[in-house]
Amino acid sequence: GLNPEKGKFIDLRGKYNSKFDAFRNRLLKPLVQEKLKKISACENLDYSEVIEKYDSPSTYFYTDPPYWKTENYYSLHDFDRDDHEKLCNQLKNIKGRFGLSYYDFDLLGQWLPEDEYVWERKEFAKAASARKEVKQNKGEELLIMNYEIEDYNLEKFFKDG
Repeated sequence: GLNPEKGKFIDLRGKYNSKFDAFRNRLLKPLVQEKLKKISACENLDYSEVIEKYDSPSTYFYTDPPYWKTENYYSLHDFDRDDHEKLCNQLKNIKGRFGLSYYDFDLLGQWLPEDEYVWERKEFAKAASARKEVKQNKGEELLIMNYEIEDYNLEKFFKDG
């Protein structure tokens, strides 16, 4: 069978790259390696249980829930509108830090107001629309945090390679 660690991929534009390659390359960066060495646990639990179990002043939660109105794209369909709100409410009350990845939607600003949390936006080209002759649609990823970013270059971290 195919070994994805050694396989080569061609994207829709005919270039030799893939999300897997980009992700793997990010994981190999020394900065990321240092961060990964600090991870003390990896769990397969409901988000609420993980937060309850591990919350402390020294805990960082990176949360990447299903995007708003795409919950049914996932096979188990076990994250709904109420879960989005419950997650936001639970994150508002933690002792540690969090980074919450989303696309913006109307209720998000009510649950985690921009004047109370740090909102960082990053524009990207949507891969689903990537074709050689077609202009790519743009999207905007949102990272909401309960802390200020200090002396950290997000562009350097997100850059492929």
